[in-house]
Amino acid sequence: MDYRDIESWEQSLRGTFIAPLGFSATNALNFVAGHVIYSFCAPIAVAEAWRPQAARTPWLGPAGIAVAAAAYVLAAVLIVSDPESHSGSAAQVAGSLVVGGLCAGAAVILRRRRRDQDRPRTRHAPALWATVAASFVVFLAAEMVPPETWVGVGITTAVFIAGTVLLAHVSRSCDWGVRHTAAVAIGALLSRGTLAFTYYPLIGQTSAVQKYGHNVVTLAIVGLAGWLALRNPTATRMRR
Repeated sequence: MDYRDIESWEQSLRGTFIAPLGFSATNALNFVAGHVIYSFCAPIAVAEAWRPQAARTPWLGPAGIAVAAAAYVLAAVLIVSDPESHSGSAAQVAGSLVVGGLCAGAAVILRRRRRDQDRPRTRHAPALWATVAASFVVFLAAEMVPPETWVGVGITTAVFIAGTVLLAHVSRSCDWGVRHTAAVAIGALLSRGTLAFTYYPLIGQTSAVQKYGHNVVTLAIVGLAGWLALRNPTATRMRR
């Protein structure tokens, strides 16, 4: 129940703890959804809008995927084998693998279903600024709900699901492109950067000047990256 002397760790763990799996729904939602959205998908969407002509080109080939997968496995082995890493028990590791496997399976199934669908694309995509604003509001709503209880987990999950359904609907418009996808990502990143002003780091000591200076610089970098993505005049319409 303890992790690196973080005071709030036990509280966030106990409220939604799933004993058979050895972890809490709160942490699963925060770590899985948080990293998938903010660490991977959103930065990739923004980066691809900088060079839209290559947005549908895989970043890695078969060899690159194999090397990346091997690196992830090696890193995981090093973490688990390190006695100072506070690694989980066998049940917790197994539970994490189950959650990861379910996420991977869902991604494959949804991708295949999308390929099989051939629906008419007649709606017009919303304006880029409206897309950023809507994304910002949805992610802000999802992140502002205290997730340490099952009610909080349920509300946050419901907001994410509603946002996903809305995104799936509007992204089928005939003029939806890589810049719209980037706009959704920018809204997500801006919401995370905005909320960062409301809390202090969980580990270590820092002054108010350092903390808020870091927040301002980080938010400015996100804003600049987003502006460069949305202003790109060469962004072409890319069929999803």
